[in-house]
Amino acid sequence: MTMTLLEILKDLRDNPSRRKEWCGICSNVRQHPGNEKDEASLYISWLTRKWPDAGEDWQYPVGGVKEYSLERAKDTIWQNPRRLALLDWMIAELEKGAQDDSAIQ
Repeated sequence: MTMTLLEILKDLRDNPSRRKEWCGICSNVRQHPGNEKDEASLYISWLTRKWPDAGEDWQYPVGGVKEYSLERAKDTIWQNPRRLALLDWMIAELEKGAQDDSAIQ
């Protein structure tokens, strides 16, 4: 079943057991079973670039590549509260768009 980006992000938020703990949000979206046609992956970097709390590196907005690498080595990626804040922000942004009939599908 193909899912929208919003549905996939909500699934990652609401069902932590479905997340790949060694991957951040973008990789989890790309690997999510609901992303059959890889359509959701097209929009994830666009959303990441819009996050007002992002650091200098849009590819690693939660804390940069060094922090991501350390978290990955320690299996603590999803223990970072900024990652969860980004996930919540992405969901809120897409929900706003859905209310405006301009949601990314």
